Amino acid sequence: MMNTALRVAAEHWALQPHEPTHPPLGTALGRALRAITRLLEADADMTPGRRR
Repeated sequence: MMNTALRVAAEHWALQPHEPTHPPLGTALGRALRAITRLLEADADMTPGRRR
C-alpha cells in the first residue's frame, strides 16, 4: 500500500508542469505518506478489542 501511494504521488508530480508555485517532490511524497498513515491509524482504531 505504501509503495503504491508513493508511486502514485511521484507519477502525479512528474506529470505536472514544473512551475515555481508547485510543491517539490518531497512535499508530494510526504503528503502521500501522511495520507496512508491516517488510513492505517483509522483501520487500527476500528479493530475489535483494540484500545487506544
